[in-house]
This record gives sequence, structure tokens and C-alpha cells, in this order.
Amino acid sequence: MGTGLTALVLGATVATRWFSSSRRGLIVGLLTASSATGQLVFLPAMAGLTERYGWRTALAVICTLLGVAAVAVALLMRDRSLRSGSGAARRGEGDSPDAGHRRSARVDALPIASVEGSGADESLLDYIRDLATMGIFDFFGTIGSGWLSDRYDNRKLIFWYYGFRGLSLLYLPFADFTVAGPTFFAMLYGLDWIATVPPTVKLVTEHFGREKANVLFGWVFAGHQLGAASAAYGAGWARTELSTYLPAFVVAGALCLGAAAIILTVRRPGGAMRAGSTPALAVSGAAH
Repeated sequence: MGTGLTALVLGATVATRWFSSSRRGLIVGLLTASSATGQLVFLPAMAGLTERYGWRTALAVICTLLGVAAVAVALLMRDRSLRSGSGAARRGEGDSPDAGHRRSARVDALPIASVEGSGADESLLDYIRDLATMGIFDFFGTIGSGWLSDRYDNRKLIFWYYGFRGLSLLYLPFADFTVAGPTFFAMLYGLDWIATVPPTVKLVTEHFGREKANVLFGWVFAGHQLGAASAAYGAGWARTELSTYLPAFVVAGALCLGAAAIILTVRRPGGAMRAGSTPALAVSGAAH
């Protein structure tokens, strides 16, 4: 519960409430990149503390830092930009929060499938997480993705991100484990590891508005987590029963390629679906 409350959804909420659509993608990219940067900075430090002083000491340091952050937010941060207006204007169209739930039940524009697909591949990151190259390229890739999402078609961006991610996962099991093999994978995978978040947030916001986007992106992220949990279990089962992670890499890569194809069925805001195209939400189960 605690981890979920401070997940990427909270950063997306801050970005949609505080920044205009012309800058929102870049802000989401910065906030998302900070997640990977934090892992690069804190995970080695916490591992060192655990080895030297025990896990309780490492946990105490984390709790202390969380406390400092909570105090800083309580004292310094406002809920909204002062330019956001008040009353009904804040609510956009005057709809209730539940209206977003009702609309999402019939929408064919919400890119849930692509984010669910991403959960399938993250269970494999432990296989190569020791390469700091991935984190470095992720930092620049996610910020760059935010910048791009403010300027280009977000559906096409997500298509390329998941396409390259799927190809990199399919490539890794067959690469020679020399310096060149894992390094190339880390560069390619790192560039689009979390790069999908800014264009996904932008798509949801464009289709449902600033007030509805937060709760709907929360549902998208929940689907992502369910996909990650299922894939982690599947990868562990494959390793135990088959003595190899190869099926996990192949399935995750295929799901990413499937998510890349599904995202193209999402229509532009206010546009019509292509004739014969399949609503993204209806086929989300396949990607999951």
C-alpha cells in the first residue's frame, strides 16, 4: 500500500495539476527519470549499509529520508498552481470524479494495453540490472521522451518504444556475453525503459482532461503492476521447471511487440477510429 501510494501515478498527478499541456510531457519525463536515478543512487548505498550494519539500519535511513521528504512537502508544496483557478473551473467541465470511471468502461482510446505490456518485461531486469549503463541511458531517454511527447504523436512514440524494447529482449538471450552484447542491450533497453510513461500520461490527459487523467492513469498503472506480477511469477516458474529464463525473455519480447501494434489502434483526441481497427481496451487482455 505504501509503495503504491508513492508510485509514478503521484508524479503524473503533480504534473497534470501544475503544468500546461505544452510542458507536461517534459515534466513527467523529469519526474519519471528521477525514479531510475534514485535507484542508481540509493540501491548501492543501501546494499552497503545492509552488509556493514544490517538491514535494520538501512531501513532506518530510508524511513528518515521519507520523513524529511514528507515534512518538506507539507511545508512547501501547494496542491495546485495558483493559476489553476478555483471551484468549478478546477473540475474542468463540472463532471464528478466518478464520471471518468464510467467513461473509461466504454472508451476505445485509453492505452491500457501498452502499459500492461511493459509490466511483463520489468520482471527480467534483475538479469542485467548491475549494468549502470542502463540507468544512465534511461535518465536521458526518459527526459528526452518527455520532450518528444510535447511535440509529436504520442501513439507513434509508444509504438517505437515498445517495438525497440521487444526487439532488445528477444536479442539478449542469443547475444554473446561479451562486453559488447550486454552493453548494447543496456543502451537500447535503457533508452526506453521508462520512456513510455510521459506519452502515456499525455494520451490519457488529452482524452479525459486534467481532472480525470489522474485516476484513470492510476488504473493503467494498476494493470501494469498486475502484468509485472504475473510475468515475475512466470519467469520464476520457467527457471524452476525448465532451468532457463529463455521462455520469459521470448514471451516478454512478444508482448512488447504486441503492445506496440495495439497502441496504433488508439484514435487521436476527437478523431475517428480507422475502419476495422480493434479498440485498444478490448484487446488489452491479449497484451497482458
